[in-house]
Amino acid sequence: GDELMGTIKTDEIERAKAELMAAVEKSGDELDERSRQLLDHRQYHRYDLHMIPANRPDAPAISLGRHGHKLSGGENQAPFFLSMLAAFHRVYDLGGGQYRQNMGLVIMDEAFSKLSGDGVEDCLSLARNFQLQLVMAFPVDRLGVMAPYAKTIIHCRKDEQRDAEGYVTRIDNIPTVLTPEEVQESLE
Repeated sequence: GDELMGTIKTDEIERAKAELMAAVEKSGDELDERSRQLLDHRQYHRYDLHMIPANRPDAPAISLGRHGHKLSGGENQAPFFLSMLAAFHRVYDLGGGQYRQNMGLVIMDEAFSKLSGDGVEDCLSLARNFQLQLVMAFPVDRLGVMAPYAKTIIHCRKDEQRDAEGYVTRIDNIPTVLTPEEVQESLE
């Protein structure tokens, strides 16, 4: 009866629900291989991405599932972040029409840590195109790449107090909103 949920009903989703329900209703001897797979939790959440190099569109696709361990950290991270941003966009855009979710909030810790500047810029541009609002924690050395895409930058400084034996007794996190001028000064 939920109006928002009603807007995301598709034939594909309805078929998948019916197939799962049929598998649930079967008894042990009636289970075929497909039903066993549907009921086996280990079969869920397995995905593979296939990449085609942008500079060689005629090249064969590279399976990240099969060859991902041979790629550098950045080569592994770029497809991950692109697919995550696309997934968030899909979730927030499912309502369509009057039920479209306008928030589009995505929170990331140490986002894009292994990507080069170009990869980060591509991901941030994609997030902007998808109208996603990013809240990201990243180290200061990424400020130059991130700042042009940010509306607000908050620098968090940690202040530790120690006892006479050197043990930390208190930690204060001190947030400071940086002005564009302060951001530029920290980049110089």
